This record gives sequence, structure tokens and C-alpha cells, in this order.
Amino acid sequence: MKKKLVLTGLSALAVLTLASCNSGQRVEGKISYKGLDESYAYASVPEADTYAENAGNVDIYINYNGESGITFRGTSWNNIVDGMTYTQGSLLPTWARIQELTKTGIREASGYRASNLDNAYTSIATAGFKSETNASQNIDLFYNSTANLRTAGNAGTLVDLNKYLEEGKLPHLKEYLDNNTSIKKAITTSGKIYYAPYLDGANDVEKTLIMDTAMVKKVLSDAANGDETMNGGQTPAKNVVQGAKYTPFIETDVTTVDIVENGAKVSKPVAAVKNIITQQNELLEEGCTGKQLAEQLVTYIKAKYSFYGNDVWELYVGEKAAYNTDELVALMRVIKANPGLLTGNKEAEIEVFFPRGETATSIHSVVELLQLWGVQGVDAENGNFYFSADGKLNALETTQAAYEALDYLSALYDEGLILENFYASSATSTANRYLDQYFKKTTTTEGYGFMMYDDPTIVTVANDAYEGIGTEAREHTTGEVQGIYSVLPPRTYWTTTGNNSQKTLTTTEGKTLERYYESNRSLQTTSWGIPLNSDNVEGALRIMDFMYSELGQLIQNYGPEAYWEKTDQVVTNMTANGEKNAIVSYKTKLELVSSQRDFWSFMRGYLGASHGIGHVRLSGLNLQATNHYGQIGLKNVQTAITLGVVAHATNKDTYSWDTSVPTQFSTSVSDDKNEWDGITGFWAVNKLNKNEGWVNVVVTPYQTPKSEIVIRTVKNLNLIKYEDMLKQQEKYNTIYLREYANSIGAEAIPDYAKK
Repeated sequence: MKKKLVLTGLSALAVLTLASCNSGQRVEGKISYKGLDESYAYASVPEADTYAENAGNVDIYINYNGESGITFRGTSWNNIVDGMTYTQGSLLPTWARIQELTKTGIREASGYRASNLDNAYTSIATAGFKSETNASQNIDLFYNSTANLRTAGNAGTLVDLNKYLEEGKLPHLKEYLDNNTSIKKAITTSGKIYYAPYLDGANDVEKTLIMDTAMVKKVLSDAANGDETMNGGQTPAKNVVQGAKYTPFIETDVTTVDIVENGAKVSKPVAAVKNIITQQNELLEEGCTGKQLAEQLVTYIKAKYSFYGNDVWELYVGEKAAYNTDELVALMRVIKANPGLLTGNKEAEIEVFFPRGETATSIHSVVELLQLWGVQGVDAENGNFYFSADGKLNALETTQAAYEALDYLSALYDEGLILENFYASSATSTANRYLDQYFKKTTTTEGYGFMMYDDPTIVTVANDAYEGIGTEAREHTTGEVQGIYSVLPPRTYWTTTGNNSQKTLTTTEGKTLERYYESNRSLQTTSWGIPLNSDNVEGALRIMDFMYSELGQLIQNYGPEAYWEKTDQVVTNMTANGEKNAIVSYKTKLELVSSQRDFWSFMRGYLGASHGIGHVRLSGLNLQATNHYGQIGLKNVQTAITLGVVAHATNKDTYSWDTSVPTQFSTSVSDDKNEWDGITGFWAVNKLNKNEGWVNVVVTPYQTPKSEIVIRTVKNLNLIKYEDMLKQQEKYNTIYLREYANSIGAEAIPDYAKK
């Protein structure tokens, strides 16, 4: 297998020989670059604020994992953009430009002694917020987790920004908070604000379903040449569908469906056709070939969605996608059943759904599939909380439908549609093991994968090495289906009226067939604040506010204007929301490849941009962090949301079912009496190398009586019966959920939590 140096990029491929930043040697790398485009609309770069007086020196502490901040941390970097040579301690380009525009002197206050935020906070707070580079100076801007910043504020060691908002010394930040009152509410503690909000994209989708779309087109356009290997029946082959475990979920479908076509929302007719899962199960119970399953699905799509014509793969891929949950499972089965057609090796096994790697977060992506059956809270902004349509705060842990949906997930696992050992780690575990093996194909072990639920700005860089089913990366052609990228979510039953949290999964009251992504890039959990003993509060306020000006936002996202393709213009139509974005220049991309860093590490470590301090990350930057196909998928999702074809959890002032849960609560609840530790253990994110919890339900044959299933408590790691764990729900609701809901407001407490 060919191994490649995989680097993030934008569009057309070019193999380059570049100067290494630190060693002076030459390294061969690949850059994907999409520069100027005739379809872009341009506007002048926003003007900078003018300041009559110099604001003095500002000591800034930013330490990202001991790796990056406001100064260069490497040995030496010959920067081809500005022609300067940077050595360790040199002020990075972004901060040099901020220094110039704000008329402040910016000084490094971090010695990069701590490797994580908590250690940094403990060290800095204990030392009285003194600069680590000069103990005679105090820190003026301090970066850390918002939890620690709240702690510092409550302890009286951070400045309350409200005073300066009212005095007009933070005009740009004030304007933003006035226009986003839900964000202001989320960062306010007991009437005080101790840090500026940092948003990793304003209401952008963070995670999506990501498919190898080449597999979809291949298996549906060439179904007649499908595999003859036996699926289901009494003796299925080990590498294909093991049987008809999954049963239909979508009982009644619609007569019309809204899709995106040529950038507009249009309605298309849908014919009444026998449920595809019912049809497949009839074949699988007797035993059938991959060819039979593929041809059956093609026939079904043509009959039900005639408007696709022969381009039946468009049911799943691209802006016109309109599939429902059962139709997604049907496709997953067809993919699994045809390894020979898709890989050229009928003995190969396709991992239909797999996590990114061997970490707790990756494992959690498996349970996030509960969204396929309309379960909320699995990809919430805060814990597993979610709002119902009646404005009440609910918890996944006591939502009846969540436990029932695990049976559907277990059925998929039993059929072989989920990576068998998704919850285990190897002797040499890595965070990207399965992404590298199945999509990037950079491991020595060959593997084929179809689908993930993950961050497309991370996953779709796989296209820079392979563009689906092992096809080596090549020049991109406009309009091609082939590639690994985001797809629209399936239509499924979501509770859009009332509150069904205590009702069964199959309850149809208040539900509609919707397409919905719960994942949202919103208020993040890092930022910066101003220590009370700051030597220069006025200077710190100026820099903090600059990040919320139009120009400041662009520079914090993209670096100084010299790193943009057009130094005097910005693009206004790169994203669906009309925000202003810069285009990363070709020279900047050369520096990215030469650095041998990923996109975000390069932006932070070499430009000093996009750190998790108070600002809004622009959607256009997230787009440019990925490549050609990654952009196609993200734009399809963004357009569908903008046109109302796909619903999305966003920040709102009035809580409803599609509202993001605030990332901060003003209360905390401890389970001192171990009254719900079984529930906590069941849903705990960290399931690595153990399967007592929801993982145990998924990997245990789905028809197994629940009385035979055990789970492990979170505190003492005791094994208890699944059914005994369920009895803890009342305490969880009336103590834990009630307190958190009440911290938002008494009106957010659901009736069942008031007992």
C-alpha cells in the first residue's frame, strides 16, 4: 500500500518540494489550494478603529497545552510571507499586527510551563497572576477554561466586564452581546461577566454524518455486478450482513419531500412503496446475495423517488438528499453486502460505521447514532441535556426513548454494521486509528470504511490521500460524486411539539419527520479575562474589544492581511450566512505544508491566530481548513439549514426542541449518596476497554432480556443489574435535573422533575 504525507488543503492538487521550517532541509509535501473564484463577491477590508493615544504595555498569557501562544515556540522559521526569520520568543505575525493596530505594546507573559489548563490556572492563580517571564509585571489578559475563569471571578480575582460594557469601553463586544442575548446570559454569573465569549463558529454544525460517497455511487450505479456472497439466512459469510435483526422504524412516510435543487428549496413527490427494511428482511431471512440487495434498493428508489431518474445515489449524496432512517440502514446493508464490487476483493470486509480512534470521545460517536431514531441529548452542548418543544430542560439519562433506541443500535451491531471492537483499545492505541486505516489508508493494515459521525474539518482531509474506496487522490472535477464528505441527516421522527421525554420511542404524538443536526459549534469552554491586579486594564480592554471588531475578527481568524490572497478585499458570499471572510493565500499554504503541522496547529503556532480566546471563529475558516470535497459536503449542509430543509440546534432566547443547551450552568449537583451513580455510569463517555453501560447493551445480542444485562456504577465501579439502574431515574430527575433546570429558570423544570 502506498503511504502518503497527508496535509490539509483546499482544491487542486500540486506536489511541491518545500523548505522545512526548522531544519533547513527540503521536504516533499502535498498542497491542495483553492484561491480566487469568479463566483466570489468582494467587499473592501473593514477599516480599523483609530486611537488617539498609545495604550501602554499589555502582558498576555496564552498557553495552549504548552505548545503555542503569542510568540514562536520553535527554533527558527524563515517566513516567506513577510521575509522575516522568527526565533523562539519572537512575537507572532497576528500579535505584531494587533500591537500595531491597537497602539499597545504586547508582551509575553507565559513561560509555557504547564501542559494543560487546570495546571496553568493553579500555578498562575497561586502566584497572584504574575507574568512567568517577568515576575515584576502582572498579567493583563489571562487565557484559561471558562470554568476556571468563573472560579477566579467568584473569588474576586478577575475584573467584572459589566462596568466597562456600561461605560462604553467595550463597544464592539457590547454590540455583539446586545445582538446575542442568549450568549450574554450564558456567560453571566450572578450578574457579572468575567470573560469574553469564544465561539468556534456561530451556530455552525460541528459534527455530521460523513460518507465515502464513491461507495454510494458505485454500489447503486453498478448493482447488476454486485456480489454473489450469501448474506443472512442460516450460514451468512463472516464479512457481510449477518441477518435481518433491524426492523422498520418509519411506519408511515410523506407524500412530498423538500429538497435543495440548484440552491433553492423545492418540493418533490414521494410514492407509496413498501418499506425497504421489510423488503430486505424478507430476503435476508431466506438468505440473499449482495447483488440482490443492491438491485432491490435501486428498484425501490426508482419507484419511490422517481424524480432522481437513474441518478439514484442522489437520494443519499449531495444537496438533493432526501433519505429517511430506514433507507439509510438499507444502504448500510447494501454497502456491507458488496465488498467485492466496492473493493475488488470479495473476501474483504467493509466497516460500515466506525469511530475515529481509540478514545472516549470517539467511542461516544457510536451512541450519537441514536439521533437516527429521533433521540435528543446525545450530541448536546452541555452534558446530555436538551430542550423539548415546550421549553423544558430534559436529560438523555431519563428519556425513555433513549433506552429503547439502544435496541435499534444493538440490532445494527448484530448485523455487522458497526465496527465490532469499537469500544476496545489496542496495545498501541491512537486517537485516529480507524480514520487512518479506513479513510486515509496510511496504516500498514489495509481496511475499508464507509461512514463516520465526526467533525468534517478533521475527517475530510483524508481526501488528500484517497478519495473514496481506496482511489488515490487526483485532480478534482467539478460535480463529481466521488469523495469523503458530509451528507444531510436522514428524515426521522423528532418531537417538535410538547414533551415526549417520558414516552416510548414509537409514540407519534407531537412528532414530525424532520432532518435535524443537534451538533452545534457555539459557545466554547475557553476564553480570557482580566486579572483584578492588572497593571493596564485599559490596554487589556482595547485588545479584548478589538477581537470583536470586523477587522479584528478577520485578523484573529486568518492572521494579518499579508496572509490573505487579496490583502485589500474580503469575500462576502463564501458561506450561506453572508459573513465576511478572507481567502488564505497560496504562500500561506506553502508555509502550512512546510511546517508539517495540521491546519489548526499551524494557525496557532506559526501565525498566532485562531486561539480559543474571546472572538467568533468564522465559518469560512472552518471551510478552508478542509479540502475540495470537505467543502462540498459542508456547503450542502449549510445551504440546507439556511433554506429550512434541515433543522439545526442553535442559540435562541426562547427555548424549543431545536435550541442548543447553554454550555455553562450556574449550579452544580453532587451525587453524595450515590443515588444515581448507576445512571451516570451507564451513560459515562469513557467506555474505553470496558463495556459495562450503554456499550454493554449495544454489544449484547439485542434480543437478550434486560434482566441478564449488568452495568457498572461510576463511583465504586460496582456491577449492578440494568433493571436496578433504571430505578434510579426518579432521584436523578427530582434532584439532579431539577437543580440544573432551575438554574436556567423555574419555567425550564419539567413536571416529572417536580415530584
